[in-house]
This record gives sequence, C-alpha cells and structure tokens, in this order.
Amino acid sequence: MAGRLEGKVAILIGASLGIGKGIAAKLAAEGARLVIGDRNLDAGRAMIAELKLSEDCLIAVDAASETDVEALAQT
Repeated sequence: MAGRLEGKVAILIGASLGIGKGIAAKLAAEGARLVIGDRNLDAGRAMIAELKLSEDCLIAVDAASETDVEALAQT
C-alpha cells in the first residue's frame, strides 16, 4: 500500500546508514516527507541522492545537543 504516509512528515536522526537508512527508504516509499538529522553529512548526502530526496531535507544534528535537536524539530 504505497502512499499510506502521503502528507505526513517524518523526522529521523541518524538515518544516513544502516537501520536508519532502511527506515528512511521505507518512509519515503510510503510517501512521507523526510527531515533527516545526522552528524555524518557526507553519508547523509549519499543517502538522499540514492533515495532521490531533496537536499534540503538533511540537517547537521548531534543528537546529544539539545540545541541541535530543537533546531531539527523547528525545521
């Protein structure tokens, strides 16, 4: 059932590799708009290129930083 998440926004932290990347791919396939926070911007750029996502969905975030996480949520 593709499109179940059409019109929804998913915020992911650490989605450029591994399990997070798989979750991002599934959410995107279901139509969710993604906002991805990651410390590893190079891997993040590669992941969004692979999934054909907009470059503006990737934000530099350190999950240990309250300021970074708040900025991600505001985005």
